[in-house]
Amino acid sequence: SPGCPWSRGSRAAALAAVLAVGAIAALASGVGGGVALASAPLGAGRNRVHEVEETREAQTSGLAPEVERPRLGEPEAEAEEAAVTAEGETLDANEDAGDALVEEVVEETVEEVVPEEAVDETVPEETVEEDASEETVSPTEEARESPAEEASTSLSTSSSDSPSSAALGSFSSATTRYCAEAFTAPTRVGSLSESRISVTMNGILKYADRIYVLCTDMCDSLVMPSELAEKVTLVDGYAIDACGGYGDDVRHWEKASLMHKAAMQDAFDADPELDVLAILEQDTEGDGDVNWSNDDWVRLGEALERQDWNTLRLSYRPYDFEKGRDARLGEPGVACPAECACDALADKLCMMRSSGCAMQSSDAYFVHRRAVAAMVPQLGARRVIDYHVFKDTPNQLFLAPAVARQTSYSYGPDYITVEDGKESVSVFLEKCRREQGKR
Repeated sequence: SPGCPWSRGSRAAALAAVLAVGAIAALASGVGGGVALASAPLGAGRNRVHEVEETREAQTSGLAPEVERPRLGEPEAEAEEAAVTAEGETLDANEDAGDALVEEVVEETVEEVVPEEAVDETVPEETVEEDASEETVSPTEEARESPAEEASTSLSTSSSDSPSSAALGSFSSATTRYCAEAFTAPTRVGSLSESRISVTMNGILKYADRIYVLCTDMCDSLVMPSELAEKVTLVDGYAIDACGGYGDDVRHWEKASLMHKAAMQDAFDADPELDVLAILEQDTEGDGDVNWSNDDWVRLGEALERQDWNTLRLSYRPYDFEKGRDARLGEPGVACPAECACDALADKLCMMRSSGCAMQSSDAYFVHRRAVAAMVPQLGARRVIDYHVFKDTPNQLFLAPAVARQTSYSYGPDYITVEDGKESVSVFLEKCRREQGKR
């Protein structure tokens, strides 16, 4: 402040010396209310910043206004949110408060102007006792632990480490590619019979420009058919978790959905010419009982040339049509709801034009570039790929019947046998397929 011969750095050094001696004196005397330094578990700050950034991304886009804010896990969540929108003002206010605090401590503990070289001298014992008091330490801790300052500082230093901080088109080179170590070529290539992919599924995958396979414990054991291998990129889920700081507080289905997000961003950023991306999960399996005619292949090619589809679902679960579900859509006499109507484009293909139908499972699908701008922000806001994002996406193509199926489940109530799964798909198609749209 005007009239004070100390520089800002000198005043900060003096305050640090006073507080340090005060802390030592408090410990030596057994005082429990000494100087307490803020601490947090390793990685906690990064996770918190990631969640704030993801939520801001979705809310700014206006795509998911109804989504509950991601868990911040701390009572000062509202203050952290304010920090994201008022970063500059908060930093300035905290800086001014810190200057005023230093001046207050200096006035209380130093009677005469102390030259800079005197900062390192021993502080008198009576000064230590005064500065170790609760009255002096409390505002210091508030200045250090301000949620707004912590969030603002973390955002400025960690945003480049978060997948949410990069918009489509930002990963233009290997040096700027987010979590580059997560994306690798398949380690095992073999014949189609050695893989988990059926003949029909293999033919459909050839229509994709690129194929991203999401894996965790099977990355080294998955066999990719030689016909597809050059298109395939493996996405290591454990590496994505490490890069994003996703720990035990992030649920399995949230981690899986964030893998889908990372795959979409990486693939479409890497190749501006890429339009159709196939995404498979490691536990998908082709249905060898589904075979197509020549006409079916022609109709698929025509459908993919259309400009009005967003996803093509190779595998899906019409959840509300399964036995025992609360909606009971699979029971006789219950009509297909309007949002689940699927216009037949061919014998093996229909389009669901509306959103709102619960068609779950994300183990095998195509996504077109035009859909990514709407899907990525929702995934970044911790919305689940098949439970939320697919349900909110209109103009989805469905293969009839599905040519693939999921073979493992992380949530017990989701388990369904192969036979029951096929039956629910048949019931859905029988009730909801609208033949008037058939060519």
